[in-house]
Amino acid sequence: MPLRVFLSHASADKPLVEDVQRSLEDGGDIECWLDKERIAPGDDILVQIEAGLADCDLVIVFLSQASLKSNWVREERGAAFWDQTNSGKTRLIPVLIGDCALPPLLNTKKYIDLRNNQLEGLRELKTAILKAGPQPPKASARYASLPNFIGREKELAELKERLSQPGAVVPVTGMA
Repeated sequence: MPLRVFLSHASADKPLVEDVQRSLEDGGDIECWLDKERIAPGDDILVQIEAGLADCDLVIVFLSQASLKSNWVREERGAAFWDQTNSGKTRLIPVLIGDCALPPLLNTKKYIDLRNNQLEGLRELKTAILKAGPQPPKASARYASLPNFIGREKELAELKERLSQPGAVVPVTGMA
């Protein structure tokens, strides 16, 4: 089951947020709640947003001059911050997309910065989301020794390390 992420943003920032949504959903391990897709004509906006917030694992708050002026973003951020404070679990990840002063309650939070290096910022965001979600149980099975990998301890250790990162994809090439 994919992690459910609510994307809180100002309407002016929607094109960038849609790009982030596509990047996060690539791979199928994250499902994003975006108002444009989840609120149909005739729907009660408040009911749909409340349902989206209640059903999500995390809230990503995109911070910009426009979002700091948005009453909707302020309410969504407040609801997520309240849940996080009362549950003691990370529920809110701030993402800086424009030059702006952080709201006082977010000053102590580490944020993701998408202003300069979007590719690295998106990688960091996806990793943070996957780490904040439920972790799979540790495998207790013992691994069999594979005699055809003798002398490949360094390569196996590197492969194991790279694959231990959430969302990791590692190409393996060579003879079958």
